[in-house]
Amino acid sequence: MRIDSINESSSFDRSQSYQQRASSQARGTVRRAERADNRKLGSLSNPTRPQSGQAYRRVSQSTAVRRERSYNTTILFTLFCLFAIIIFMRLYYIQVYAAKDLASIAQAQRQSPMPQPIKARRGSILDRNGIVLAATVDTVSVYANTLQMHNPKATAFHVAEILGGDAADWLALFQNAPYGATNVLLVRYADLEVAEQFIEYQTILEKNELHIKRLEAKLDPRSAAVWVAETALSCINFDYEYMRVYPYGPIGAQVVGTINNEGVPICGLEMQYDQILSGREGEIMVELGRDGTPLPNGKRTEVPKIDGEDIIISIDIGLQEFVESELRTYGELGSSETGSVTIVDGATGEIYAAASLPLYDRENVTSEEIELGAMSLRGLIYPYEPGSTMKAVTAAGALEAGVVSVDDVFYVPNRLQISGFTIKDWYDRYDENMDLRYMLANSSNIGITLVSQRLGKQGLFDYFFKAGFYQPAHVDYVGLDGTGEPLYISNMKDPVTGAYLSTADKPDYWTDIHAANLSFGQGLHVTALQMAAFYGSFTNRGVLCEPHFLIDRPQSSSPLDYYTYEIMSPETADIMTDLLESVMTEGTGVLASVPGYRIAGKTGTAEKATEYGYTGDVTQSMVGYFIESDCKLVVMVAMDDSELVGAAVAPKPLFASAMEYIANRYWVVPNDVR
Repeated sequence: MRIDSINESSSFDRSQSYQQRASSQARGTVRRAERADNRKLGSLSNPTRPQSGQAYRRVSQSTAVRRERSYNTTILFTLFCLFAIIIFMRLYYIQVYAAKDLASIAQAQRQSPMPQPIKARRGSILDRNGIVLAATVDTVSVYANTLQMHNPKATAFHVAEILGGDAADWLALFQNAPYGATNVLLVRYADLEVAEQFIEYQTILEKNELHIKRLEAKLDPRSAAVWVAETALSCINFDYEYMRVYPYGPIGAQVVGTINNEGVPICGLEMQYDQILSGREGEIMVELGRDGTPLPNGKRTEVPKIDGEDIIISIDIGLQEFVESELRTYGELGSSETGSVTIVDGATGEIYAAASLPLYDRENVTSEEIELGAMSLRGLIYPYEPGSTMKAVTAAGALEAGVVSVDDVFYVPNRLQISGFTIKDWYDRYDENMDLRYMLANSSNIGITLVSQRLGKQGLFDYFFKAGFYQPAHVDYVGLDGTGEPLYISNMKDPVTGAYLSTADKPDYWTDIHAANLSFGQGLHVTALQMAAFYGSFTNRGVLCEPHFLIDRPQSSSPLDYYTYEIMSPETADIMTDLLESVMTEGTGVLASVPGYRIAGKTGTAEKATEYGYTGDVTQSMVGYFIESDCKLVVMVAMDDSELVGAAVAPKPLFASAMEYIANRYWVVPNDVR
């Protein structure tokens, strides 16, 4: 049995050895086949490459692949790092560097594109006695939104009950509204009570409708789910606005000025002091959602409004009303389309009254009136040739310079030849001797020419300029044309060439005839206000005050500063007052005197000149003031083309009427009581 076992074991070992050899041979065959295949592949991929050293070449190829993969990885990593750096820099720019700017842009995108304005209340204009001439009141404008109008007939019916009128007319207004117009204006600048009536009426309708709906809901519970709380007046909207009102209507309209429908001043003191009166509007900015709806808890930015200031002006509305009435009356009597009255306090420069023809009503002004300057004060901004009222300026200049005295007597012929031109007085007379008093009382052109010759061309110009002429009229007033500065031109013809002179403010260019005409008010342009201010210096002991309207700003501590300067000595002013009283007592102003009162004054008549020469029409004027009175008011009247004949006849009764009214209003003491 052992032998058998050994034999079996040997047989097993031999069999196992045989199998191992077979397996080893098979594996060797496979490896040889693989090497053959590799050699074939190598020769196919690179036919020119030698077939020897295949193992070395395989190692080199693997190294190249690894290097290529490493290079690609480096590039990708570099790109990733660059991308990360860019992102980091962008985040830094957004969150750190530009954070404030971007936050502002984002905030602006959420803000309403157009801020909602908060209108400021315009300040009031009061006269010197505190009487309101212009004020701002709260009003409401009522609109009907056609998109919210579910029952136009019912809406028209209820609107007619509140605003009056025919319901059919209101219905036609709703139905004929322009295409795209959602809000139809029903009434503008209505009293606030109108809005209260609409709101009260709507409340009543809502209660009645709710009661009806409750009844219908009980009958048919299903209907309660579809009812919407709508009434016939749910489409009514309100716009609360300010409106400018003028309690005295057209009285003082030329002085106070006018506001147009857009709230913009177009003339007068409304325009002159608009920055003070208008204040500053405020505004509200709200945050909006994506669809433009205001965010419930969004940021709200508000710039508060600043209401306008009140101003007190020098006008006395009682005197102003009288002056306008008298000016209209005497204008109609003389068929004068244009004329003016200007009343100035010589001691302060305050303008108490000013009016000019044609007068106008803010509610009913015509284009013809506007063309004639109705919306401006002619006496303040329209220049004219003053005529003989200028003789007092020449006389004052000669007295102040010391070239004449009141006792000097001049031989005055009835005709005076200068540079081929003939000068004569307005009335025929013989040659005679005259002193300065007689010259002024009888308004002698020749006499005052002889006085001016003593003063000389340069002396005459210097005093004219010192007295406020040949320069703009400084006054706080702006007319319809946007300027208060009159033009200063010469209308004198050159005696040699016949051309109109444009050098009236250059005495070196004056001819002898030019200087002569200037001495009695021909050949230069002034304003009535300038002339009144000059005569005011006589009442103020030789001191001229800047004319003005504004006398106080109650809400401001800023001082009001107006210039004053001496244009003559007190002695000269007193002498001139004495000489001008003779005009009223024994000269050309007798018809303008007021019984019981001492008045100094001067008449004037001048041909009206245009760029084409003198037209033959005249401007008649009268200026004067009370003597030895606390009332220093100077009245200046000028009338154009009056049919009333005679030397300054037209303004005389108007002047006398104004002086008498002033005497009674301001308690001027008559002479017989002193």
